[in-house]
Amino acid sequence: MRDVARRQADAGPVEAYRFLANEGRLRHLGPAFGTKYLHFVPQATSGEALVLDAIVCRAIRKLADISLRPWQWRTAMYERYLSLVDGLAGDIGIAPSDVEMLLFVSELEVSGRWSGCRPTSDTAGDGVKCRLPVAALESHV
Repeated sequence: MRDVARRQADAGPVEAYRFLANEGRLRHLGPAFGTKYLHFVPQATSGEALVLDAIVCRAIRKLADISLRPWQWRTAMYERYLSLVDGLAGDIGIAPSDVEMLLFVSELEVSGRWSGCRPTSDTAGDGVKCRLPVAALESHV
C-alpha cells in the first residue's frame, strides 16, 4: 500500500489506480475500496483521487445513462469517471470531491437509505443545497 501511496503522490490518481489494478493488486481488495484508499492518501498536484463505488455508479447511470462497473479494475473507466467529474465540477464551480459527494448523497436519498440533506439557503430557492444539477452532468456525456 505504501507503493500505491507513493505513485499517487508522484504521478496522480490514474497511475496509482493502474498500479493497484495490475502489479500492485492485493487479494480481496476491490476497486471500490481501492479508490477509497486513494482518496485518503496524500494527493498529487495533478488531479484528485475520487471514490468510485456502486452508489456513485448508480447515480451516474440514472442521471447520465453512463454505465460504469465499479467491481472491475479498468483504468480507462476510472480515468473517464475522473474526467467526467472534473468537467462537471468546473462547469458548476465546485470541487470534484464535492461532485462525488453529491452523486453519492443524491443516490442514497433517492433510494431512501439516507436523508443527509438539510435545508439551507440556496440560489434556487427550494431550500435544498445538496442536489446535483442534472443538466450540467448531461453536458459531459
